[in-house]
Amino acid sequence: MPIKCDKCKMFGHTQEQCRKQENQRKEWRVKAPVSSPSTAQPPKDAEPRGEDVYGRNLDEQRVPLWEDIESIAMLLEDPWCSFKDIVKQDLTQRTRGYYLKALQHILTALKHPLKKLNRNKFADIYQQQTAARNELLQIQAQLQHDPVNPELLHKEVSCRAKYVSINHSAMLLIKQQSKTEWISFGDECTRVFIAKMKQRKAWTSIYHIRDQHD
Repeated sequence: MPIKCDKCKMFGHTQEQCRKQENQRKEWRVKAPVSSPSTAQPPKDAEPRGEDVYGRNLDEQRVPLWEDIESIAMLLEDPWCSFKDIVKQDLTQRTRGYYLKALQHILTALKHPLKKLNRNKFADIYQQQTAARNELLQIQAQLQHDPVNPELLHKEVSCRAKYVSINHSAMLLIKQQSKTEWISFGDECTRVFIAKMKQRKAWTSIYHIRDQHD
């Protein structure tokens, strides 16, 4: 006679060997909060401080990054001044709560003003590049006929600096767009791979079987 378990009503093992869990009601227990210096949260009424936004980086690690930003700022005079004014205006608005929530509030507040700045200053960056190049070529053509004219020399220097600044901004925009395209190409490869896997699975699937009676 085969062995039958009285608990699960299955054959092949005894009640003592049954691995089916007993229907016992689970009780939820609230664990005591564990706080440490690295994970401790500030009180809700604490005001955020500007230095907490940088995290735990050292000052000497932030200096090279800030030098790169200042070098870009020298090429983007008017837009950079507007950018600093927008950021300063939003940083003056204090928010109460956790530091991460305050940072999220600041980034959300900067979203629309920075979009407006990008639309007004960089939307037609390629047209600005073409106009600055044509203006520089005209000044240089005039200098061919009058190379010692001080007014033309001064205009040539200012036009060349303007063209270099706009050309640098256009190159940065092209690099950002190329990165975006590479990201989209990666997503496209993933979509094609998943579609092929679904197609292969559909080919090997059996939905119904026919015999001589069908």
